[in-house]
Amino acid sequence: MIKKLLKRMIISLVLTIVALIIAQSIMSAKIYFEKQSNHEKVIKYVTEDLSFTSDSLERDVAEINRWLDKGHFKNEDAGRLYERASLIYMQLGEEMTYYRYLGYALYYLERSPEKDYTVNIYLDLANFHLNNYAYDSAREMTSRAQQVEDFHDIQSIQIKSYAFRMLGIMAINYGDYDKAEEYLNYSQELLNEDKEGIYASAYYAINETWLARVYYEKEQYAKAQAIIDKYVDSPFFTMETYREIMLRDMVIPYYQTKCLLDVAQNYQAEDKSVIYRKDASSSVLEDFIKLCEETGYEKCALRTLLTIESRYPTDNMEVNALMYGHMYQLYTHLFDEQNVKYASIIGSQVNDSKATMEEFIKEKNNNTRRTRLAILSILVLLTVISTFIIIIANNRYDGLTMLFTRKTFNKDLSRMMHSLSEYAIIMIDIDDFKHVNDTYGHPEGDKVLQRLGNILSHEAGGDIKAYRYGGEELVFLLGKNAISSAGFLAERIRQAVEMQLWDFDSKLTITISVGVAKGHGNMDVLKQADENLYYSKQHGKNQVYFPQEEPLDV
Repeated sequence: MIKKLLKRMIISLVLTIVALIIAQSIMSAKIYFEKQSNHEKVIKYVTEDLSFTSDSLERDVAEINRWLDKGHFKNEDAGRLYERASLIYMQLGEEMTYYRYLGYALYYLERSPEKDYTVNIYLDLANFHLNNYAYDSAREMTSRAQQVEDFHDIQSIQIKSYAFRMLGIMAINYGDYDKAEEYLNYSQELLNEDKEGIYASAYYAINETWLARVYYEKEQYAKAQAIIDKYVDSPFFTMETYREIMLRDMVIPYYQTKCLLDVAQNYQAEDKSVIYRKDASSSVLEDFIKLCEETGYEKCALRTLLTIESRYPTDNMEVNALMYGHMYQLYTHLFDEQNVKYASIIGSQVNDSKATMEEFIKEKNNNTRRTRLAILSILVLLTVISTFIIIIANNRYDGLTMLFTRKTFNKDLSRMMHSLSEYAIIMIDIDDFKHVNDTYGHPEGDKVLQRLGNILSHEAGGDIKAYRYGGEELVFLLGKNAISSAGFLAERIRQAVEMQLWDFDSKLTITISVGVAKGHGNMDVLKQADENLYYSKQHGKNQVYFPQEEPLDV
């Protein structure tokens, strides 16, 4: 009886194992054939152009997400679907989702034989960093692309042309204009090999736009102007297809080059005391700044203004006032948006998305309880870290001006005094600030403090630190390497504040009084700076008082 029972149990066990093996084989075969079938569908889908209407884009990305959630794909197919979805999110203006999906695409493409498309994503990231003037980050992304595949070995003409165009743009930004011209011309030659490509005409126009920039930099103005004139009524400026990409790759670079070229030619033809004629370049410059503000390219506008200021100096006070007014408005907007940190946020977003995808794949193969515990531990750790960061930030930074707090100033001053090194203090007080609050209200007064915080933050760095001392009082602490510039820095800040325009009263001029003092060790430099500030207040305001043995050579 026992033997029969044991025999039945063994047979049942064997049959169960066989059934499981057969079921697993059927499932594996089903997944294999589904991947093969989906491969053909993906190839057909990603080679089709998008319709680019808002409704169709949302339908397309929703369909891609449903497809990815339920289907089985080869790594290269999943990667290309995520890349297509990222492009749609970019057109919809969802930039963070765009970069997250690029990270997903990289996860799969790096595990596939599709090297060309992996290179393409790294080129897109390099392009983003170039547009934000983060050259080191752009170089890193380009280096990663070249590690994946040598650019000369790229099979796709479209991606290969893109790769050498990116090398050309990077060469422009590093001042190697001959190399830039060589890369861009080679990119054009590649396009001639594939004239049937739907992208070819757009890529050719983009390359020529950047060649115009090269000719401008090489002072070959006639060649640059010929390209500008060629595309003056180009349909690429108004096309809906790949609107955001064309804006980034052609429209903004075209108008930036047009603006610089117009200023250069007028500067060359006119008296050197005037940058541009009122009926010519001023219109081009104003239109360019407006375009950048409307499309989110304020950093490009600011860089262009700084280039004009550096290359084409003028003594015309009206022109300078216009230029500085635009620059400070752009600086204010960029600081408000914390655009300086934006590149690092994007990099983190891409890396986080790759890490998220890796965790997602591991979750399928790991015990559910362990996965939940791991996620919970990560959340607790992130919460603790975030709490500490918030606590530290609140202690160190003033929430309104984003300058260091008075508590931080006291610590830094104490450390400076104990070091016995020479240092300087610049005390700043807003003139008649109570009148601003009483007349326009405290919200407008806060805007004034925020604007001054932005101006001081722009000047801070290295041996110069800026603090909110209290109320409407702000202060600089300068280390020994910056002492020699204390007086000049104070006067530059005073002039910058006086030049500010205020949207709540266009006729209002806000000024500051400044006191500067220097010393070392246990000298009461703070008290002396405060007394010098008081002297400025008592002797007419809107001035810098910095008594020293030798007068400043301003």
